[in-house]
Amino acid sequence: MQGPATQIRQELGALRSLAGALSIGAGFLHLLYAPVHFEGASEVGFFFVIVGVDQIAAGLLLLLGISTLPLMLATLGGTLAVIVIYIATRTTGLPLGPTAGQTEPLGFFDGLITALEALVVLVLCYLLGAARIRGSTELDAPSTDTPDRAPASRPATSRPR
Repeated sequence: MQGPATQIRQELGALRSLAGALSIGAGFLHLLYAPVHFEGASEVGFFFVIVGVDQIAAGLLLLLGISTLPLMLATLGGTLAVIVIYIATRTTGLPLGPTAGQTEPLGFFDGLITALEALVVLVLCYLLGAARIRGSTELDAPSTDTPDRAPASRPATSRPR
């Protein structure tokens, strides 16, 4: 039978892997759509390539079990920034760049990418919250106050009088 610490470790590991897989999926779709964006403006195409490569790299690190606080925070911040840029390009247009002020239509695949990114944000927020509650910077290891089994009893020690 598994102890609570082992179960928590497995659940957090599964969530970390889920965040990694979602990030890789979003990154792959960004790379898939980069060539189309190069036709309109090379700066936008390069942005898609950079975002895609970053998302895939972050996802691979998460899948490999490298879940440090800086990695999680950087992935969370970068993903949120991409979502904000997406919303801006669909509502008001970006304030600068080759397509300044131009809005883009909503599409199925760009909506899918944003949904994947939103799920990455939700999972990472949960993982970061779980780490904070445990008071740990180890994002996939349970705290030491929840052992898998009861600690062995200590032999009585005599105290000097």
